[in-house]
Amino acid sequence: MVYLLTKGRPINEFYLIQSNGVYANEKDIPFNPLTGEKLTYWGGSHTVKAGDYIWQDQNGDFDVWDWNDRVRTGNPNPRITGGFTNTFSYKNFSLEISVNFLMGREIFNKYISDRLQGYQNNLSFIAATDLSKLGTWQKEGEGSKFAELNPYGDNYYQFLPFSSAYIENGNYARIKYINLSYTFPRKFLDRIKMRNLQIYSVIDNLHTFQRSTVPDAEAVNELGVYTGTGYPIPRKFTLGVNV
Repeated sequence: MVYLLTKGRPINEFYLIQSNGVYANEKDIPFNPLTGEKLTYWGGSHTVKAGDYIWQDQNGDFDVWDWNDRVRTGNPNPRITGGFTNTFSYKNFSLEISVNFLMGREIFNKYISDRLQGYQNNLSFIAATDLSKLGTWQKEGEGSKFAELNPYGDNYYQFLPFSSAYIENGNYARIKYINLSYTFPRKFLDRIKMRNLQIYSVIDNLHTFQRSTVPDAEAVNELGVYTGTGYPIPRKFTLGVNV
């Protein structure tokens, strides 16, 4: 992966080949009007076919893969971060909710990139995998998210992390915790000769709202990359008594 550091712009912008989906049909592939030859990748070493990624030819030479075809494809730095905590009370019940959120950034799903690359190079992995669940291209005319996965087909390094095919929306809002409590009334406490008695339950990491396909859009590194190697944030349930 390549990142850009440019004066006056966000740090570590993704600088990658722009991917615009997957070619569903042969007829969709552009060709050079001067030669009649189809678009190629990697200096002409791979002729594009149905099931390949739609890599944007930025410099118009009908071949994609050099520095002239890379562009800014995402910003891993959030534009907005925030959170709030609020408490709702009704009689002796109290409900406290804490939420944090992050908006306006892109993240790179290297976990799926590495997974697809591993499947491409290891037939035993592919045989044990339901490809329909991965969203890879399988037949002409079919729309898909990722390129064809075929260990016997052409390998143009399509699953390595240098295109925007694996960039996702990194926005999320997480319910950090919910605390529900009940404080026993004064009359009851006087009867049992106690000054205070409260029971409560807390749920940590209740739910995360996100559009990304990674398990946790918060669990990326400082460059906005999700590798799948960290520990997930657990959901915890707590019951307790304050006296």
